[in-house]
Amino acid sequence: MVGLSASALAPETLRAGEQIEYYSRDFVAGDPRGLRSARVLQVDGARDAGFPVYVDTGELLPRNRMMRRITDRDGSISGTKWSKLRTIHLVLGTFNVPSKSAR
Repeated sequence: MVGLSASALAPETLRAGEQIEYYSRDFVAGDPRGLRSARVLQVDGARDAGFPVYVDTGELLPRNRMMRRITDRDGSISGTKWSKLRTIHLVLGTFNVPSKSAR
C-alpha cells in the first residue's frame, strides 16, 4: 500500500493567535502526559529560523515537530490533521497574550 505524499494533502496555514497541540519531547512518544496545548504567540517564517514558532508554554518547536491546529484566531474549532511544522505555510505575525510561564 502506497502512502500519501505531502502534495496530496490540503495546504495548511499557521498564524499567530491560533491554538495548537503537540507532544513534548520530555516524555516518551505517545505518552498522554506529554500532550501540550499552546497558543501561538509569534510566527517567524524565515527559512533559516530553527524554531519559527513561539508558543505561550515557552517550549521550542523545531521544524520537524508534529503538531495540529485546534482553534483558529477567532476561536472557531479547526479539524486539522497532525502534520510536521515544516510542511505548514507560516504566516508572519505576533499575538499579545501573557505566556503561561509568566502567570
